[in-house]
Amino acid sequence: MIRGRTSWAAGSIPAVVALVCAAAPAGAAPVEGGFQRFETGPACNRAQTGVLQMGLDVFGGFGSNTRIGQNATFDPANDEPDRGARGTVFESMPFLCQTQAGASVGSWLEAGRIGDGVQAVADADGNRMTSRYQVNGVGVELVATFECNRITQCYTFTNNTEQRLDELALIPYVDGDLFFVGTFNNDFGGTSVGIPRNIYEFDAGDDPNEPTSQLALFGGDPEDRFLTGWELGEFSESRRRIGNTRNGCEPLRNGITDMEGGNTDRNGDLVTDDGYDVTLSLRFDVGPLEPDEMSPAVCYSLKWGFALACSDEDADGVCVPQDNCPEVPNPEQLDIDGDGVGDPCDNCPADANPDQADEDGDGRGDVCQICEPRPERCDNIDNDCDGTTDEDVPGAGEACETGRPGACAPGRRVCRNRQLACVQNVEVADEACDGDDNDCDGIIDEGIDGTGEDCATGLPGVCTDGVRVCDPGGGVVCRPIVPQSPEVCDGLDNDCDGRADESIGAGEPACVTGRPGACAPGEPTCVEGVLTCEPMHSPPEQESACDGIDDDCDGRIDENLRNGCGLCGDVAQDVCNGEDDDCDGTVDEDPECPDLCRAGRCADPCVNFECPDNEICVMGACILRCEHEPCAAGEVCDAISGRCADPCADTNCDGGRVCHLGECVPDSCYALGCPDGELCIENACTADPCTGVQCGAGEFCRAGQCVVSCATVACALDEVCVDGVCAADPCGGVQCEDGKVCVNGACINDPCQGVNCPFGQQCNDGRCISDPCIGVRCPLGQTCVFVDAVAQCVLDENYMPPPPPREDGGVAPGTDGGVGPATDGGPMMPEGDGDVTPTVDAADPPDPMRDGGFVPAPDASTGGGGGADAGALTDPEEGCDCDVAADRPAGALPWLALVLLGLVRRRRPR
Repeated sequence: MIRGRTSWAAGSIPAVVALVCAAAPAGAAPVEGGFQRFETGPACNRAQTGVLQMGLDVFGGFGSNTRIGQNATFDPANDEPDRGARGTVFESMPFLCQTQAGASVGSWLEAGRIGDGVQAVADADGNRMTSRYQVNGVGVELVATFECNRITQCYTFTNNTEQRLDELALIPYVDGDLFFVGTFNNDFGGTSVGIPRNIYEFDAGDDPNEPTSQLALFGGDPEDRFLTGWELGEFSESRRRIGNTRNGCEPLRNGITDMEGGNTDRNGDLVTDDGYDVTLSLRFDVGPLEPDEMSPAVCYSLKWGFALACSDEDADGVCVPQDNCPEVPNPEQLDIDGDGVGDPCDNCPADANPDQADEDGDGRGDVCQICEPRPERCDNIDNDCDGTTDEDVPGAGEACETGRPGACAPGRRVCRNRQLACVQNVEVADEACDGDDNDCDGIIDEGIDGTGEDCATGLPGVCTDGVRVCDPGGGVVCRPIVPQSPEVCDGLDNDCDGRADESIGAGEPACVTGRPGACAPGEPTCVEGVLTCEPMHSPPEQESACDGIDDDCDGRIDENLRNGCGLCGDVAQDVCNGEDDDCDGTVDEDPECPDLCRAGRCADPCVNFECPDNEICVMGACILRCEHEPCAAGEVCDAISGRCADPCADTNCDGGRVCHLGECVPDSCYALGCPDGELCIENACTADPCTGVQCGAGEFCRAGQCVVSCATVACALDEVCVDGVCAADPCGGVQCEDGKVCVNGACINDPCQGVNCPFGQQCNDGRCISDPCIGVRCPLGQTCVFVDAVAQCVLDENYMPPPPPREDGGVAPGTDGGVGPATDGGPMMPEGDGDVTPTVDAADPPDPMRDGGFVPAPDASTGGGGGADAGALTDPEEGCDCDVAADRPAGALPWLALVLLGLVRRRRPR
């Protein structure tokens, strides 16, 4: 154990093990948020232990790089000068590896890595948390206790599979990043001498005479009964190797190593000689376990402190290897007989016996007691009292493997230097061309006459030139200097089949051509030894179909194919409906009932200036009285009576709601609307800066300014359209896994994951902002999305023509290649403000490309939310998350849509 100014006593460990058997406290409550917080309480002697704050997730992990992001912060006691609290752990998480029927699988027991579908039931009471879950058929019970400056985790496992578990390994892995001195890249590590095995990490400054901040990992059993390995490694090589189960549950190295596996304790003081990003690991094995069998409890602890930066297990102020009694305190280093073993631990303190031989195990050394005949052993002692040592030792003469290469491998056991050693049977011989390492140098058949000369193999490609080598079967053969290898794009026949650069790019993911429209995605193609990205689409000379795709790859979508309304097909005929159907700026000027078109409908003519009871005759047409005399605010026109009526007259609302048009709604302008010329922003009516602003063709008003629309602009996959112009986008074509988004070309944790924004707001870079699309009125056939929290107008798939029929008689996927969402795909703002186009639900963003690529969808990159529920709408009164997403069609060119979906990744705002 480590001791210094802070005590690291092991006496409390058995009590920790006993905690597993204790019943859950009656006052335990469910753990909320997926993790439990702990903090050093006032009952602890903080002047000795320091103050520790941390959170442990319900599976057993914590640290700044875990899903819960709980980096344990520690404020040591007695540190001079006082540096305050600092972060200490990048990631602490156990790896559970199981082997059945010769195959091994494993899981990191941490919320972000354990896998989807694994749920834990956890409760906590004060400094204790209990959690139960199942992973890969193994039931896990975790009991975690927190005491001042130590967290102890005890695991019990139950085999819930239907077959025997041959091996179950629990491997706690800790990457501690101590930030008290310098950075985490100059931390040091060390280990204790005896058991229980204690491995620890300390901050920069490896002066053994000066204490420093430390983080220790040790098992909960004083005898280390389940401990099968330990190591001090380096991030991230150690983590990657522990999590690799291809060759079974990976054993630990039982040493102090770096990224390359090299020894970093060259002076033998059990401490790293150099500072680096140190990691700590222990391995505990239980099993085998039969079906339904429960394992014993396996416990380990992490402890924070301020102590000597060396292995001083007995806390006597003397570091290993200088301590002549490393496990028994001997601060004066007394050694009367001068044999190098301190008096407190010398079994013959008055007689020199550096080997501490004690044949009968009575605690008194052999050199200071009368010889009693016993069976001879290989220990350089005359055990049988016949005057001869190490004769007739059991096991001597048996066959063994020396560990040397070649012919020197077979050997026999002989007694040497107090232990049985394996000595080779044969002497080293000259090398011969026979497939054996005759000279035992680790190299087979080297230096044979006739080898090493150039020759021709008779094979094509890179295999043509050869060298003569010794054939393991005997004789000399011509072997290619450059061996056969998979084909690459370099103009050479790498696989030696007589063809160069064949099949390059086959089966590879689509690549980015740099061209716009349908030519944006391509396939890797080898041309004269150079790998290029060639478009998969051959563009026509000009656009031939109004389909929302830049078919001719000129950067423009459907040019010369859209009508005066900006839509595909012929301009609609003006009918009596109160709308400008033919987009000429005049409403109902040429309807099918020109003399009787009233209030957007064809009215009946008056007969003798008379009309039905609920209608009146106005200019020869029968219309409702309330159509002739508009209703007051809050009233509606009753088609039965023909008069204005108050729909809220008999409606009483409670709970902070008010009646609007006969319905109880929240008392908010999002529900009630705003007067003409105003917008509902952050639940308040404000002046609409676009009121009275008239923009030209292909433009829309945003914040009082006319901006070019992106609706007919096609960009390359690594670009994004902003205000009608294609701009470089480092996240174009980058694909991130679930829960991550792209920022500056790299995938990071989605800051909008789990963020629920209220109605009228969207998540952008982890925070809720007012929906940028509020107040933006896009031209007909377009809809609003936002890029980097800025509103843009893009094509609306609902205004596209129906897709062509497929060969199988069905209907091909729609034209959503996808620059914009369907108008029914996002929530509509309430009626009343008259200035709002459909917004986009971030929980279900539209397809990322419409024209073959090229205006990003309103996901995390556009501020439209960042993951599950990130953009769900929340009723301000009920707190209800409402998912208003709609299904999306896949695209007018199915093959193109499939390629594009393989390239597009979600990204965070730039």
